[in-house]
Amino acid sequence: MVKKARFMDKQIVCTLQEADRDPITVAKRHGMSEFSIYVWYERFGALGTDDVKKLRNLEQ
Repeated sequence: MVKKARFMDKQIVCTLQEADRDPITVAKRHGMSEFSIYVWYERFGALGTDDVKKLRNLEQ
């Protein structure tokens, strides 16, 4: 069974763009851990919304 993503691709990209300024505040505002943002940076840092969708499809 495939785990459903809690955040949509567009939300991930927008959150990473916001987090460039202040990752701790952004994490608290979105109800997630600061560690999650850093993991997203490693996986999706330089990708756009379309690239994230393609990557998720390939992983499945």
